[in-house]
Amino acid sequence: MDYSGTEAAVDYLPTPNFVESAAAFELRTAQIPAGALPVVDEGSDVVIGYRYESATGVFRYYDLEGNFIGMDELGLESPPIDPLDLVLIGAVAARVVIKGATTLLRPASRAAMTTALRVSAAAVSSTITAAMRTAFKGLSVRNLKFTTTTAARMATKGRYVPLHILHLALKHGKRVPDPQGVKGAFMYTAKMTRNKTEYTLEVVVREADWTILHFLYK
Repeated sequence: MDYSGTEAAVDYLPTPNFVESAAAFELRTAQIPAGALPVVDEGSDVVIGYRYESATGVFRYYDLEGNFIGMDELGLESPPIDPLDLVLIGAVAARVVIKGATTLLRPASRAAMTTALRVSAAAVSSTITAAMRTAFKGLSVRNLKFTTTTAARMATKGRYVPLHILHLALKHGKRVPDPQGVKGAFMYTAKMTRNKTEYTLEVVVREADWTILHFLYK
């Protein structure tokens, strides 16, 4: 670990000199059910939530922190009317509850956008997708800073970690005093996967200004 704790804080400019898919990275909290599939937003190339099949064809959705977002069911079409005014008859349509609101389900043809390993956001109700995107943006509650060394590592293949993964580690990882004894610095550790391989992510941060002094996964 090559830091003293006195390094100047710099802004991170996302200019990696390689192509690294952010969707390859996951950091699952304990609240996400085992077996849940990641929901990938192809537009931003990132995992924005999880889908868990609680019963055949019935799905529960969670944001990246494991908070319940909503649920839906395959095979039902969305008519162009306000679902609150819809009279439900038999199995013609159904409602999905999302934090107190109701919306109708997407067509069954969207199921084709699901694989054994992940779910396309295009296969999910637009209301649920919007809620996941909102929760994703809410992860960045702090403006993380870097040192010149850690900023350079963010632009290095095999070192890069997406910002939202660092935020998740700082919010849900195990926190201990800095192993080098830097005053005001703490190390957070959490399990992370990259391309389905599990690693332990370590992040040392100076909490006075939330500057990343050190990070690695191994």
